[in-house]
Amino acid sequence: MNIKQPYHRKGTIESRKGSQQTRMSELRSLANDKTGFRALEQQLKALKNENIKLRDELERSSRLARIDKLTQIGNRLSFGEHIKHIIDDLNEHKNNGKHPVVVLCDLDRFKGLNDGFGHDTGDAGLQAFSARMKKAMRRQERRAKTALKNADEHRSSVDRRKTNDLVIDDTLFAPSSEGYRLGGDEFVAILWIDADSEEEASKKMKLVDERLKKATSAMCFTHNNKSFPLVTSMGAHLIEKGDTAESAVKKADVALYQHKLDKGDRYEHTFNTLKHKGTTNLQYVKDHRGISLDDIPKYNFTPPNVTLDTEPS
Repeated sequence: MNIKQPYHRKGTIESRKGSQQTRMSELRSLANDKTGFRALEQQLKALKNENIKLRDELERSSRLARIDKLTQIGNRLSFGEHIKHIIDDLNEHKNNGKHPVVVLCDLDRFKGLNDGFGHDTGDAGLQAFSARMKKAMRRQERRAKTALKNADEHRSSVDRRKTNDLVIDDTLFAPSSEGYRLGGDEFVAILWIDADSEEEASKKMKLVDERLKKATSAMCFTHNNKSFPLVTSMGAHLIEKGDTAESAVKKADVALYQHKLDKGDRYEHTFNTLKHKGTTNLQYVKDHRGISLDDIPKYNFTPPNVTLDTEPS
């Protein structure tokens, strides 16, 4: 057995060489045959096009899975991926002077809007708010880029403190702020604050909170020739090292429901302001849901367990 084994291996090797030579001969014949070569070339081209088509379809499906169909902004899945990615970078010291803020929002008297005027009106309210959110994000990004450009141009003649003041005066936000719909009348935004330290970011955070609430204090939308106040409660939290996606959202949620305590007064103020401005066919929406500190709903956010791809900031 031991004597015959080498011959057996030798035979196997020779057999493989013969098979390879035969295959090479077939390939040479195919290459020399112009008709066969063109056919092979066409098949490879068709396979390449099919592969591109499948890849594009996969990318399209992936994008659609992360977009809210009604409002056309990011959905809960998209937000979960983004905030997890942000917190991972923050904990690895990759924030580069930009501090993320998570802002929770929901529409006051949304249940009354649905019950009193129909779900189509409620949907119109959601679309109107998301459109305002997208517009605000784009405007803030343009202002942020302009402020940063101006700061760079004047960096040689002004100190860092004045540069930060310039950013505060122009905009509180760095580029790449984004908004999402979590479901129902609940929205969330991720904003970025330019600051050299957490202490400075915390101070700017208070201005962020004030400006956001002021900017949403007298909004309305129109549907079927009727105008409706669009009043929003919101809560913001400056994401810190050690935060998780769940803890960051819960802290913003506590701030949101603190803001909700005076939602009745804020609604009346908005309604009267719009009425004083002469808003056409203004409708009053009844409050079908109250709020108290003893009955604060617990916001349960669980980020999806996904593998994150590198995304542009």
